[in-house]
Amino acid sequence: MSNAPFPVTPDLPIIKRSMFHTIVQQAASGREKRLGLMTYPLYEFDLTWETLTDEEGRAILGFFNSRGGSFETFRLDDPTDNLVTGQQLGVGNGSEVHYQLIRSYGGFIEPMLEIKASPVPKIYLDEVLKETPADYSINSAGLVTFTSPPGAGVVITADFGFYYRVRFKEDQAELEYFAYLLWKVRQVTLVSVKP
Repeated sequence: MSNAPFPVTPDLPIIKRSMFHTIVQQAASGREKRLGLMTYPLYEFDLTWETLTDEEGRAILGFFNSRGGSFETFRLDDPTDNLVTGQQLGVGNGSEVHYQLIRSYGGFIEPMLEIKASPVPKIYLDEVLKETPADYSINSAGLVTFTSPPGAGVVITADFGFYYRVRFKEDQAELEYFAYLLWKVRQVTLVSVKP
């Protein structure tokens, strides 16, 4: 596992797929039984570039080689989806001190487990910014622990950035050196993994 970020440019076109795993058993009558094996989705990212400079092409190939193809996981900073603001984490009850950083995405809530150090995550109690480390800590898996429990009825919200933990889908990368100091990458596919 590496915490190295994939070398992505902010204007990179990304195709993102959300994937679940469901077992479907169909009877002769046509009735189905379904068993969902995942609570939260995995994501697949297709990255394509028109052209890359020599430096960019070598950086991507070197990054791929350093990870051993699909062997080692790393971080993806998806420029289209990497920041949460004003996310409600819960409501205090006067005794609970642990709250998971989450995000609501079109009404679906999922835990966020790869939190960025910058921008520094901010936690609010009833819209009042709390100071860290005196008031709370956040571990690497996004678990917020308060030094004293938020009072009953206190709304807990957060602003934070996050990464996706991913790996290369394939064990081979194809880069074409098609002109002097220019590279072409047809497509690189990354698959998210659970940390």
